[in-house]
Amino acid sequence: MSRSKPDRSKLCRFQVFKHSLLKHELMPIVLLLVAFGAMAHASRSPVGTPDPPKGWFVAGSHPRNYEMTVDTTVKHSGKASAHIKFMATNAEGFGTLMQMFRADDYRGKRVRMSAWIRSEDADSAQLWFRLDGAKGMSGFDNMDNRAVKGTSDWKKYDLTLDVPATTVNIGFGAMVIGKGQAWVDDFMFEVVGQDVPSTNLLTPEQMKEEQAPRQPHEFPQQPVNLNFEEGLVTREETNARTWYVVLQVGAADAQAQKVTEQTIAGIKKRLEALGVAGDVVPQGELNSARIRVSLPDVADRDRVQRLLTTAFAHLELRAVVSPPSPAPVQTYGTIEEAKRAAGANGEVIPYENAYGSPEVLPRSFIIVEKTPIVSGPDLRSAEAQPLTASSDYSIALTLNQDAAQRMYDWTGSHLNNFIAVVLNGTARSVAFVKSQFSGPFEISGHFSKTEAEDLSLLVRSGDLPASLKIIEEGQIRK
Repeated sequence: MSRSKPDRSKLCRFQVFKHSLLKHELMPIVLLLVAFGAMAHASRSPVGTPDPPKGWFVAGSHPRNYEMTVDTTVKHSGKASAHIKFMATNAEGFGTLMQMFRADDYRGKRVRMSAWIRSEDADSAQLWFRLDGAKGMSGFDNMDNRAVKGTSDWKKYDLTLDVPATTVNIGFGAMVIGKGQAWVDDFMFEVVGQDVPSTNLLTPEQMKEEQAPRQPHEFPQQPVNLNFEEGLVTREETNARTWYVVLQVGAADAQAQKVTEQTIAGIKKRLEALGVAGDVVPQGELNSARIRVSLPDVADRDRVQRLLTTAFAHLELRAVVSPPSPAPVQTYGTIEEAKRAAGANGEVIPYENAYGSPEVLPRSFIIVEKTPIVSGPDLRSAEAQPLTASSDYSIALTLNQDAAQRMYDWTGSHLNNFIAVVLNGTARSVAFVKSQFSGPFEISGHFSKTEAEDLSLLVRSGDLPASLKIIEEGQIRK
């Protein structure tokens, strides 16, 4: 169906006509969403609904016609979902639950946003995904051509847009048009290849830059609370939290906000892997680079603090520069000797033989290739496991599919060559390639059970973007 050019003089006054909504005309809703996204920086308080999910705000042409809350009963996964329910008499307009964030991490990439929707007697339930440049929109999809209508069970929906280099902010959310109700859960953003088709609904004419630049607004670096569980704490969990620590993030002032946000996400991931229900929030403004972590009582507080403040457990598999087996691996007694042999093509690292005596580990140096074969992000799992011949523990590692194929290809063309397991810049074990393989493999090194479990947890949960220091700790008074 052809569409006439929108009358911008009317639309910019945010008029939405009844016939437009009934036909789900695209541009009136687009411009309303732009307007409410711009308003969001000035006020984060809800317009017409109590207690929206943490980090989200409500908008739309008639937001007071809708109740938008967290639902802990109906959810796709986890503890909660977001619920949008029509509560008025006259079915005019739409209500949306939304966020805005900066496009810095996605410029020049094709990005897929997905979420799960469930509906009940809905005139129309839709996700939306919008790209804002300094002078107009560069991409938009609101499922106008595939809206969810009536009653339906949980189903995942994808919206995919190319993010131009000129994109400043990204807006997204879920909305109900007219009557009915819908639930949404488990939003996700991911970079995809060109084989995933774009779902952009804008025409080239609609994506043309406007003459006057729009008023710039400052939004968060990343979206938050995509599963609607943030800030959702049971009474039992609240009562269980008995102590806290305040962490100082080692970040330059210009990067403090971004690094703090990333560090909060990393700490949450570590606590989840540890099985500890902690509350992780900024202490003051994000650019203060301070984080407060409230925790339940645990048997070993020192261990929890150590895991919180260990910035990284960086694991790599590196090719060793050495004559192949049956010759022994080439080692060097001093770092100076190794550097002379390495020249400009290799990297010198310490080698602590994991199979030596635990009292006096033989220490030498080896030369490895600069580019790792695989590294931490390539891991699918890392688990502590006991060694059969002693009371020590090792760490069993498996690779994801892409890394396993890469390992398989490399070992197939490097039989009898040496390969090193490198942890935090030190080779912990070296072995030669007997046959082509893709894993699993292990790190051995006289680890106790706790050491192996902690190292496995750190490897699984990933590096933190900055160093951390505890600057305050204390008891939580009830």
